[in-house]
Amino acid sequence: MLRMHERTLPQTLWDSKAVLTAAVLLSVLLAFVLSRAVTPVYGAESILFVSVPASKQTFDTVQASQSLARSFADVLESPVFADRVARRLASVAAQRELAAAFANPSRKPPPKIPGSDLRKGTTIEPLPETQLLKIQSEAAAARLAKDTADTYAVVFKEYAAQTPSLKAEVTIAVPAALPADPIRPRPALYTALAGLLGFGIASTLVWLLDRKSPRGLDERARLGVA
Repeated sequence: MLRMHERTLPQTLWDSKAVLTAAVLLSVLLAFVLSRAVTPVYGAESILFVSVPASKQTFDTVQASQSLARSFADVLESPVFADRVARRLASVAAQRELAAAFANPSRKPPPKIPGSDLRKGTTIEPLPETQLLKIQSEAAAARLAKDTADTYAVVFKEYAAQTPSLKAEVTIAVPAALPADPIRPRPALYTALAGLLGFGIASTLVWLLDRKSPRGLDERARLGVA
């Protein structure tokens, strides 16, 4: 059982408040600097609606549409389809750069993005128990993230319309919005977590060092505390 004169954890931490404050500030500063140094990543998503052509929606047609949505996800994730989207995306970027060139003739066109890179930054997810397909795109620029998500949706809608054997109607339920803020990094969250982590680590070290210090050992021996 602890005696009344033994230094408690709050007392130990209070006596080392300068060290703890410095540790928290250093952790926060380091996290803030590192998060600012990381290239921001923006995210955008578009949503497709898949349906089986029918004069009346029944349970069977809805089930068939949901099954098609799941199978279409595999098509959207294929390398062949990614290359098709990359070619269309290049033409979209070229048109935008051509318009910008009138205002800034020295502006250089952006490099073409290979389909393999699009696949790495794009996620296709059929929403459970629905006829919806969600296309999520991540990129280092907000406009590129939006254009990628929208281009995937437009190209697949055209592909479904030009392929009668699919026997499906695809519409764009929700086009991608232009992201205002990056999804990564998140400096505010990272600095808060770093501050808590720094405080926890510093508190533990201060407590352990106090217990092992000559003053702490002498006091504990005098009080008969193990």
